[in-house]
Amino acid sequence: MSKSLILALCLSLVGMGLACAKAPQAGIDEAKNALEAAREAGAEEYAPEAWQGAQDALTSAMTEVEAQNERFALLRSYDAAEQLLEEAQQAASTAATEAAEARERARLEAEGLIQEAQTALTAATTAVDTAPKGKGTAANWAATHRLPGRGHPHAHPLSRYAKTTAVTYTAAMAPVSHATANRFVSTR
Repeated sequence: MSKSLILALCLSLVGMGLACAKAPQAGIDEAKNALEAAREAGAEEYAPEAWQGAQDALTSAMTEVEAQNERFALLRSYDAAEQLLEEAQQAASTAATEAAEARERARLEAEGLIQEAQTALTAATTAVDTAPKGKGTAANWAATHRLPGRGHPHAHPLSRYAKTTAVTYTAAMAPVSHATANRFVSTR
């Protein structure tokens, strides 16, 4: 009887050992899902260091699982692998959080730049709207042409230009606009 009791005890220990020596597949799946969620959150682009840390943690955990799988069934212990899988999950969660924060900062910065561009566009539009329209306008003509005797820098009272322009302008074109006067003078 004692031999059958010892045999039953050994078989139950082997059964418990085999039951405890299974790879932590649920932990592996959770870590992989957490890493996928971090990737979808943009961790590769917005939090590359945290993303790389999470990938390294998962790789370490999988290496430990494979090492334990190669051991004899009664000697397997997945405690270290479970710990590494938990760290991989936490690292992936951190990467996802950092990516979300970085994405929000980038969005706010882009909105600020868009607002600055809209302000600059409004200022440019206002400047264009208030600028003189085309050649020959009174403002454009006054800015580019001064009549002799009225502050023209090259006007000399005895010059041919000064005499003909002054006479033509004062006598014939006084009631006409500056643009018309300019055309009249330039054709003579």
